[in-house]
Amino acid sequence: MADGKELNLPEPENGFWALVELFGHQRIAGFVSEYQFGGETFVRVDVPQVDSTPTFTKLYGKGAIYAISPLVEPLARRLAESLSAAPLRAYELPQIAAQPAAKCLGNDPDECDDPECPVHGEDGA
Repeated sequence: MADGKELNLPEPENGFWALVELFGHQRIAGFVSEYQFGGETFVRVDVPQVDSTPTFTKLYGKGAIYAISPLVEPLARRLAESLSAAPLRAYELPQIAAQPAAKCLGNDPDECDDPECPVHGEDGA
């Protein structure tokens, strides 16, 4: 999602509400279905909206799952709320973004006019 737009997967054709237990002591609750991508099959979990967290989808490989417990929808929704699962969030690296672009013109130290260049600057080669 390099353009920052939301990913829109097709709606699942069939599935069920469940608690999915993952290795690493993680749990997620939502509507569970199967999703195929890149020649592989994933378990798709559509987590319902909880408070200010919008609906989101997670895809898990079969090796990540320890157990799946089918639930009735109201219970799955309440469990999703109590688990407080959250989608991945974009993060920024302000230190890198704030740095000016390097002025290094190539591999030749004679062509580099950046005194702070880590390769050719005063402390570099």
